[in-house]
Amino acid sequence: MPWFVRGIACGDIVATEPDEEGVRWAGDVVQRSENCTIRLIVLRHGGSGAARFRMVALDVPPPPISPRSKGCSSTG
Repeated sequence: MPWFVRGIACGDIVATEPDEEGVRWAGDVVQRSENCTIRLIVLRHGGSGAARFRMVALDVPPPPISPRSKGCSSTG
């Protein structure tokens, strides 16, 4: 998953378009997953430039649906 594309999560299906040099750029989300991706930038003391930053992405899957709660939601 491209790090700097906002509004998408791991498992989403995203349309892409190539530019004149053939580099692909993210477009619209075609189909969303039920995942939530949280991106963190962690700053370190010391160092300079890019060495100060650490990037982490956390993928949060949807909660499992138990048979009991699934039945409640489908019956209202």
